[in-house]
Amino acid sequence: VSKRSIAIIGDSVTAGLDDGTITWPNLMSKENQLEIEDYSHVGETAASADKRIEDQRIDSPVLIIEIGGNDLLGSTSAEKFENDLRKLLERVCDSDRQIVMFELPLPPFRNAYGAIQRRLANEFHVRLIPKRKFLSILLPEESTLDSIHLSQTGQKRMAEVVWGVIQSAFVGSK
Repeated sequence: VSKRSIAIIGDSVTAGLDDGTITWPNLMSKENQLEIEDYSHVGETAASADKRIEDQRIDSPVLIIEIGGNDLLGSTSAEKFENDLRKLLERVCDSDRQIVMFELPLPPFRNAYGAIQRRLANEFHVRLIPKRKFLSILLPEESTLDSIHLSQTGQKRMAEVVWGVIQSAFVGSK
């Protein structure tokens, strides 16, 4: 794996819906000459993501985590989400790796999930992409297919936002 590589753990916002759109990881790869280790999967939760990467060797110096939406909108309790996200972070955190995680936009009465993310991000030294940045991608009608999953316009915007957050990790690398 080159120094210009990123790994991504995500759900359908990252994996796409197999509808022909070019996903933001692929756009970011082409625009910025990056190798991508993509572990995203439709329907992924913190628990299933941890299981999926259990036997994987992640070598990239930067890891992006876009996970939790299916936990939040599904039947995962806040307590289980905390346990599952903690296990995932314990598995992927490495002193030589920069980890960036999307903060979840929260529906009413679900603030516990955001508090969990912030607490664990602080504990594991994970950089959070603020939910306002994620919402800035999701809110324009042309950016999503169904208010969650990204259209091609949304994929492009997501690639730009993520690159803006992580590009400093690649200054001087070829």
